[in-house]
Amino acid sequence: MPRNPSTGVYSKPAGTTPSVGQVIDPAPWNALTTDLGNEITNSLPRDGSAPMAAPLKAASGTVSAPGVGFASNPQTGIYLKGSGLLGFTQNGVDAVFNKASVYAAKSGDYTALASDDNAVHRFTAAATLTLTAAATLGARQRHAASWRSSRDCYRNLLGACG
Repeated sequence: MPRNPSTGVYSKPAGTTPSVGQVIDPAPWNALTTDLGNEITNSLPRDGSAPMAAPLKAASGTVSAPGVGFASNPQTGIYLKGSGLLGFTQNGVDAVFNKASVYAAKSGDYTALASDDNAVHRFTAAATLTLTAAATLGARQRHAASWRSSRDCYRNLLGACG
């Protein structure tokens, strides 16, 4: 009677399509109204007034048509690249993130290298971090640095304590 759990397609109960002049049997019609009430209750409100009670299952998607996207920009979102591998896409182009950040503690002055892409450097002593020209480091290269402040916490380049 209700929605097919695999496809989400709703099928009305048998015996609820009347013809002209037919006497309506209340049993199938009562089942239909009960079923419709259950389906409405099990629907997710678009205004966010109620939480989901189970995990959201999205389509796997692709780089050009992500499984989770945006109405205003349907080629930007999240998709399943492969078994257990999450992908992000921006305007139909894969947004590449390295699998892991490179972490290194530094105790003195340091000049960032092209091989430091996606690196996180934690400075344990007073030091100078030098970043070379973008042409040397590469476009869209990621680099983070943090240091111990007087409050006994590590600060990042934005000054946040972490």
